[in-house]
Amino acid sequence: MSLNPSIKDCLETVNYTLDIPNHPFFVALKKGEISKEAFLKTQVEFSHLVKFFNRPMAQVVANIPNVNHRMAIVDNLWEEHGKG
Repeated sequence: MSLNPSIKDCLETVNYTLDIPNHPFFVALKKGEISKEAFLKTQVEFSHLVKFFNRPMAQVVANIPNVNHRMAIVDNLWEEHGKG
């Protein structure tokens, strides 16, 4: 997948800042210390947010004043949704 460089930089910064690979949840998940049922429960808890993700994202994108930044987000969303 070809990711817009500014989005890639932002994601790498967030990953580094939050140290996601060493977060206890992800460490336990990688080690198999969390059962499939427990993992699924964590996903179901916020599944409604994923279902309605497009609505707040549309609002966020609409408020980005710079067209290049706005289009980078739109391109990424298009990619994430299987290009339509």
